[in-house]
Amino acid sequence: MKKLSLLFAIVMGLFMTLDTNAQTTEGTFEGKWNVTIFDTPNGDAQMTFVFENKDGKLNGVVLDTNGGEMSKVTGITMSQNDKRLYGDFTAEGYDINIMLNLVDNDHVKGNVMDMFDASGVRIKENQ
Repeated sequence: MKKLSLLFAIVMGLFMTLDTNAQTTEGTFEGKWNVTIFDTPNGDAQMTFVFENKDGKLNGVVLDTNGGEMSKVTGITMSQNDKRLYGDFTAEGYDINIMLNLVDNDHVKGNVMDMFDASGVRIKENQ
């Protein structure tokens, strides 16, 4: 009986010392991103992307300046151990592709249309 009590105490101690955080987005593209696309014909462009995981699949949208949905990001594929994202969206009547690399938890770099460099920062929501 003492062995069972000791085993139970050890297991409970392990559970109390674990830091569980099931809703983390660390190391993923999930969340809201401010992305700057550099040196376009109209100058640098600021865009907001929102990515979320639905049913095990990453979905995304591009927001307009008022926070409304401007375009869906379609054809999202991941590579490089889920640290690189490819996707397509529409802006001003043009079909555009984007590639983003996760630099760290809060920064991305990539390109648009293989012509324009892009850099982004995760938007931290107030908690």
